[in-house]
Amino acid sequence: MPSAIEQIYAIEFLSSNPITFDNDSIYNVLQEQFEGVERISPPDKPPLFAFPEYSVEFEEGVVPVQVAFFPSEDEPIDHALYTESVQQTWDWEGVGDVVAKCQHRALITDLMATRLDRHSRLELMQRLVQALLSVIDCEAIHWRPSKKIVNPQAYLHNLTLDDPEPFFGALNVRLFTIQNTNPPEFLMDTMGLAVLGLPDIQCHFRDLAPPSIANLLYSLGYYLLENGDVIKDGETVQGLTYDDRWHCQHEVGLVAPERDVLDINPGKPYAAGDRD
Repeated sequence: MPSAIEQIYAIEFLSSNPITFDNDSIYNVLQEQFEGVERISPPDKPPLFAFPEYSVEFEEGVVPVQVAFFPSEDEPIDHALYTESVQQTWDWEGVGDVVAKCQHRALITDLMATRLDRHSRLELMQRLVQALLSVIDCEAIHWRPSKKIVNPQAYLHNLTLDDPEPFFGALNVRLFTIQNTNPPEFLMDTMGLAVLGLPDIQCHFRDLAPPSIANLLYSLGYYLLENGDVIKDGETVQGLTYDDRWHCQHEVGLVAPERDVLDINPGKPYAAGDRD
């Protein structure tokens, strides 16, 4: 798989005020949420914890996944780093204004977790976000693998639902308009699957409603998260109607970051771009 995707799973908490990770407070809340969590950093260093519930096997033996907690730095954040994610966050009206008011960020990243199965790796990060929101104040969460800005209150509300969205924040669908095309062409793709060892999904099309394609890509993204990279080249998936059979092909994504994607071809007259 192309290497432009970060191998660590990183999530940022954005706030108008500095965020500190008090070692003792974080340890206490993690003990409530995780069995056997171990504090492995000195009290005067940024918190680093090991999670025996989530362990991976190396040649040297079984090692618990670790998570590092980085508090806010002294300098204000560079808002340009979040421009793309703000533009590609479609379910939070006013997200740009919220992020613009944030001057500080804190960061968590997993370590030695690439061998962890995707379900466990994502579950760990989601449980961490839930735990941390009980002890820190933030106005927004930047889910870096999915390039999505998440409303903390919406994240917590989702957890209270009878049927919560299982991958809240972790999967995003982006929309790009291809310039100087007539009729207009669009490219839509997912973000958030590649870091978990899966292909993201893309569709290059014309004369179809982007919201309908977004729903299709979300559904396929959830399917891959649940079942793995099981759709083979040349196989078909159902399109927007019951009778649609859209062919699939693994290839390198058309839009950065460079990564493998599963291309969904809607066929004539809707397919755009050069296709075999």
